[in-house]
Amino acid sequence: MSRNKPRRRSPWSLPFSIALVATIGGGLSRGQSLAVDVLVKDTAGSPVQSTISKVVDIAKPGTPIALTSKDGQKRISCDAMDTIRAEPVGKQVYFWSEPQPCKSPATFVVPFTEATMLSRGAADHYSQAGQPAKAAILYNDLAVRFQKVDSGKSQEFGRMAYEQVAKALNVSAPTVLDAGRTVMSSELQDAVKQVQGASNIKQTGKLDFPTLSVLANKEDGKAPGAALSLKGIAAAASAPAPMQ
Repeated sequence: MSRNKPRRRSPWSLPFSIALVATIGGGLSRGQSLAVDVLVKDTAGSPVQSTISKVVDIAKPGTPIALTSKDGQKRISCDAMDTIRAEPVGKQVYFWSEPQPCKSPATFVVPFTEATMLSRGAADHYSQAGQPAKAAILYNDLAVRFQKVDSGKSQEFGRMAYEQVAKALNVSAPTVLDAGRTVMSSELQDAVKQVQGASNIKQTGKLDFPTLSVLANKEDGKAPGAALSLKGIAAAASAPAPMQ
C-alpha cells in the first residue's frame, strides 16, 4: 500500500503570496467536471476582475477558463483534477494568486505590485514637497493594504503616517512604543481629536480618510469638505509640473 507523497511548495512562490481559501472534497477523478463559485479580491478586500486559468506551468500564464465580472465573481466549470488560479486584468497591476485545486467555493487573494510602489512613490513625493497630510493619506492606505501581507511593513507605513500628521499638526512626539509596537502618542491623538471635533467628525483620535482629507484640503487652501480620492492624490503626484 503506497502513501501519498506530501505536496511540496514551489520555490517560485511569490513573496507576497497569500494562503487561499477553499473547501476541499474527496473522491474526485480526472474527467469529472465541477461547477466552482469563484471570488477574486485584493489584500484590502476589494474585488479584482481576473481571468481564471488552468495552471500548466506555474511560471507562465495559464490556459484561460473564464473571465470574472468586475466584482471578481464567476461560476466556472473545471476538471476535478485541474489546478486553477486568478490572473488579474486591467490597468492596476497585481501578482497572480497562488494556484489551488478546482474546488468550490474558491476565493483567490491577489497581492498588489505596481499599485503599491506607485502609492509609496507618491507618498514620498508629498513628504518631500512639504505636504504632509497628503503623504499621510497614502502612507496610511499602505499600512492598511499590508496588514494581511506583511505586518512589519504595515507598522512601518503606519509610523510614517503618524509622523506626517504630526508635522501637519505641529506635534513634536508623534509615536510611542507599546508592547513593542509603534502607536500614536496621546499628544497626537489629542490633536487629531481637535481636528475631528472642529470638522464634525466623530472624535476617535484615529487616522481615517475624512480626518486626513480635512488636513489635505487645508494644505491646498480648499474647503474642509472638498472631494478627495486616493487615486486622485496619487495621480497628481506624478503629473508633470505646470510650465512657468
